[in-house]
Amino acid sequence: MGVDRNQWTVRISQFVEGDLRSLIAFGEGFPSSGSDNRYGLVNSLGDGRVLSRGPSWRKDGASVVLVCEVEDSFPRTDAARLGGTLATNDTNDLFVVDGDLATVSGLDALPQRIKEGLSMMRGESPFHPTAGSRIKEYYDVFADTQWLQRWVKMEVIRLACIPYQDKILREEYTPLRSVLHVDGVQQVGSERAGDWITFRFLLTVSGIGRWEREIPICVPQGQVQLRPKPWDHLVSDLTKF
Repeated sequence: MGVDRNQWTVRISQFVEGDLRSLIAFGEGFPSSGSDNRYGLVNSLGDGRVLSRGPSWRKDGASVVLVCEVEDSFPRTDAARLGGTLATNDTNDLFVVDGDLATVSGLDALPQRIKEGLSMMRGESPFHPTAGSRIKEYYDVFADTQWLQRWVKMEVIRLACIPYQDKILREEYTPLRSVLHVDGVQQVGSERAGDWITFRFLLTVSGIGRWEREIPICVPQGQVQLRPKPWDHLVSDLTKF
């Protein structure tokens, strides 16, 4: 509905997940909630912010109006300065150039960063248990509904705008690094290539402006065991040193 400096006002006309009681519980439990759960995303803006306090609310007819105190937009990395990462080919495999594994950097690394960030499921990494994407969760719950594409776009907004606290590197960054706003995310066609689904991304990128690309994302089908027990033992052993 409006933005006044660091205050966002949002109207909720219906709940797809949760209800007013869960919203009240979120506000009341805000002081003790984890930092990775303190954020708000607005699909129509393609933007999201960390909340500085729990939201207040009021009824307005059949709707609920939220007033959210938000922090400043988190700094992004200019796409031209993105560090190197391993490259994958059209079959999503690593490949060799001049005897070494191929790498990409700068703007050429952005599609790879997006592919990696969205393909890793939340909870999949034993070293970063809260990192990763929830896109598979949304496909499992909202497949064949009108809500699916909105939830997918909202997850891309979260990874683009909400900083991740990396306790191993001891730094904070947004998972998609250079993406400022998410203007559109759309599945390309209805067919899968195994576990891979191609999406068309329309993004606003730091140092570039509007940027569009089709990128395959891994969205596994069926039940997936995220963290085999040996991984937990490995993490426990490594943290002793």
